[in-house]
Amino acid sequence: MTASAATRPRRPAPFAVDAAVGIWVHPAAFFDRVAAGRFLAIAVALQVLRWLLHAAVTAAHFAAVAPPALFPVPFGIDLVVYRSWQAVAFFPFGLCIVALVAWTSWRLGRRHATRPMSPAKTLEVVCLAWFAPWLPTLALDNLLLSSGWAIPLVVVPLHSAVVAGEAWL
Repeated sequence: MTASAATRPRRPAPFAVDAAVGIWVHPAAFFDRVAAGRFLAIAVALQVLRWLLHAAVTAAHFAAVAPPALFPVPFGIDLVVYRSWQAVAFFPFGLCIVALVAWTSWRLGRRHATRPMSPAKTLEVVCLAWFAPWLPTLALDNLLLSSGWAIPLVVVPLHSAVVAGEAWL
């Protein structure tokens, strides 16, 4: 290593790498970087991607495997019809949940914040914090679904741990 290379400042990792890895390794540093930049478009795009992929993967799995329902289907609705509507509803439902959590966090958190909070910055942070834990969850969900272990005793603790991880971030 040359002397100039040793004194050269280290460039930060690209944002995509930082979002996938840094959010877990150094969450405080990651969110400091988010606070200093403007990543709302990327954050919202990641959530749109998350919920579209979630709906697509779920619909494909339901069509290919036709697993039994985890819980009884309400109102006597046919399981295939219920699953079709369930897959379609994932996208708008997921985006509404993210927006509601961001709005609630902004409304409740701005009173206690050490610096000004905007609704857009709060949405940005929530979108990013909710994307990272979803990546391994999608793989685990597909593994559980394909192995026949998608039962409430396994799925509920797994998803509770993911929600705890999202809340921690």
